[in-house]
Amino acid sequence: MKPVITWGYSYDELLTMSVPEIDSATSQQNWDEHWQELKREGSVRLETLHKTKNGRLIPVEVNANYFEYGGIGYNLALTHDISERKAVEYALREQEERFRQLTDNIEEVVWLTDIAMGKLLYISPAYQHIWGRNCESLYENPVSWLETIHPQDIDNVRQALAQGKVTGQYDIDFRIIRPDGTIRHIHQKAFPILNEAGELYRIAGTAQDITKRKEQEAHIEYLAYHDSLTALPNRLLTMDRLGHAKMYWLFYSWIWIALKPLTIHLAISRVICCCNRSGHAYLVYCGKRTLLAVSGEMSF
Repeated sequence: MKPVITWGYSYDELLTMSVPEIDSATSQQNWDEHWQELKREGSVRLETLHKTKNGRLIPVEVNANYFEYGGIGYNLALTHDISERKAVEYALREQEERFRQLTDNIEEVVWLTDIAMGKLLYISPAYQHIWGRNCESLYENPVSWLETIHPQDIDNVRQALAQGKVTGQYDIDFRIIRPDGTIRHIHQKAFPILNEAGELYRIAGTAQDITKRKEQEAHIEYLAYHDSLTALPNRLLTMDRLGHAKMYWLFYSWIWIALKPLTIHLAISRVICCCNRSGHAYLVYCGKRTLLAVSGEMSF
């Protein structure tokens, strides 16, 4: 019989034992209270520990049901060994605890979302430090972080999120505006999580504050074009600006060269029209000769 295999007791031994002798967590007083509750509720479900014959404790689930027969109350209890389930739950709790110990103590924001439910499953405490907002507000409204995006970056972020819903991944830099008005530069990456069928059902990601790196890059660029002592533009900046000016001059010079004959042609045509109206035949003749000459220069 099952009690013999699992608990080590024989059937006859179990018939002579009380509940407190098997359930080490239940005293006689507690059992009396459970019995009254069972009579009142009709059924009770609970988890406890049962002691085997060799003293080992086994986690069990007990489904107790009260019924009467011949005016006497009885307890029909079904007991199920849940050792494997408890082992799995313990392993999951251990993994979750290690995960939280890791994510709660790193500077990057770690997040996990469920696509089907549109729900934020996890956000690490670093969000509060970087964004200046509490994590609870994000759990309540998972898209509230979009309100912090800099207006010049919001379109790129929305485009990246749309891509993420399809592929589960994106890599983007953007700026946020904290409640105190300060601006932070963020580098955010997303990674797809697939189910057993190979379908995208969750997205995990990280968000890193790269403000210091951006400031250092801007400072290095500034030093490349300015004297470190006087803060005045240096030769490199001067040559760079001269190069831009030269390109600007060459571009508009070619436009002028290309349009100059056409400009002259239009101007002389206008003069001829005026001369025709005023009757100056000689001026009209000179103008036409000039137009022929200009037309020759414009031909290719």
